[in-house]
Amino acid sequence: MLETLQVKNLGCLDENVNPISFSGETVLIGPNNSGKSTLISGLNLLRNSFLTHSVRFNTSLYNFWNWEEAVHNHQKEKTIEVTATVDGINYVLYIKNASISKINSSLGDWASDENKAIMRKIWYLHPNRSLIPHDSQVGMGIDSLQPQLSPSGSDVIQFLLEKYTERHPNWDIAEDWFKKFDDDISSIRTPIRSNRSFFEFMISKLPINASLQGSGSQSIASIIAAVVFSPKGSTLIIEEPEICLHKKSQETIVDLFNDAVNNQGKQIIFTTHSWDMLLPFISDVGRGTKRGKQHVHADPAKVKLLAFNKVNGHVTVEPIDLSAMKVSDVKNYLKKLWG
Repeated sequence: MLETLQVKNLGCLDENVNPISFSGETVLIGPNNSGKSTLISGLNLLRNSFLTHSVRFNTSLYNFWNWEEAVHNHQKEKTIEVTATVDGINYVLYIKNASISKINSSLGDWASDENKAIMRKIWYLHPNRSLIPHDSQVGMGIDSLQPQLSPSGSDVIQFLLEKYTERHPNWDIAEDWFKKFDDDISSIRTPIRSNRSFFEFMISKLPINASLQGSGSQSIASIIAAVVFSPKGSTLIIEEPEICLHKKSQETIVDLFNDAVNNQGKQIIFTTHSWDMLLPFISDVGRGTKRGKQHVHADPAKVKLLAFNKVNGHVTVEPIDLSAMKVSDVKNYLKKLWG
């Protein structure tokens, strides 16, 4: 799991950004262009370099277009530095003049299969997740940079079809979580018709193609698939999971994340601009009104809230201690922080 990360001279992050440590469940909040996505892109830049033995600036994991656009303030003489600790292994990547100048791992040979396996334990979903297509060609190609589930979720039908046909032991868990988002769903299946696969909800005993449902029901598919079917010990990074979701469904997303951390041995890191995604944590960890027993509560010892801010062009990251805070306290803190 991801323990620490430091990114320098990439995008809006300058050379003075401090290392960031992560917990079992870490929430990243802050205004637009305050460094949240850039920090994650830095980690993905590191991942890509270890998986492909090369540096690229435009991939399915991130898009900086080219070297000049990637480096902070277009200062091409600068060196982009990314250092991370994953599963106790230290990783270092330096990029200068658009080429790798330093790359190593404390595990040994940086190009080893062991290092690749560790990098593949990190799953990422970017905010522009695709809605479920009406149908999908069976046997879709797999993204070589993230062979589990594509960052866009565009291959979620094929991914779920594989889990369904192999009788994955977590299939019932995934189905139960879909039902929590819509209690009219009785079962989930992905039948094949001709050479195409369909992802269907069984609603009132009738099969309904998921692509014909609301955008919220569709967008949740990739998140459930990643959380439920990722192996134990995985790190899941999800940007803006609240997209297309009603506030009740957003609370269910928090319950799903809490369950993954508390009971499934996984790490969840996500960014959000939604107050409704924060309220459950203020309730579970802080002094807010406690939620009912039907919810999966966050473990205070495993939750960290990090607030990003940018002042005079410099990004800062401050931890917020929710343990002694009420809803009004958090609001006042953020108002003071961001105005």
